[in-house]
Amino acid sequence: MLNGKKSYLKSMWNILDFFIVICSLLDFAANSLKIFKVFRLIRAIRPLKVVTKNEGFKIVLASLSLSIKDIINGILITMLFFFIFSIMFVNLFKGKLNKCYQEGNVPMLEFYESAQQCLNYGGVWEINPYNYDSLPDSFMTLFHK
Repeated sequence: MLNGKKSYLKSMWNILDFFIVICSLLDFAANSLKIFKVFRLIRAIRPLKVVTKNEGFKIVLASLSLSIKDIINGILITMLFFFIFSIMFVNLFKGKLNKCYQEGNVPMLEFYESAQQCLNYGGVWEINPYNYDSLPDSFMTLFHK
């Protein structure tokens, strides 16, 4: 039945289609459970079966699958540069983007280097949400527009 000449599950595309249909049935059967909502995403793969019938799509899919390695290498190099710049900015700007305010959100004219100096002179020390105080903060600040 599963391994004959006319077996449906002989082709990988048919196995994928069978898996998608089973996931869709699970989604419909357990519609109220949130855990099965992930199976709706799997139904988006079903149009890929068209690739088996069209030679142009096969060429595009093959070239895309061959270029994934190079795309990942490009992303890794980009992330390495972001990591290096994040380290540099932490060394240069750690604690420099924080400000000292008077009551009423008015910036104090004097420059205070630390929160303790600001608080000693009656100010309120405010930490900028986009800062370079730590490596994760620096990394996320680089991505902020």
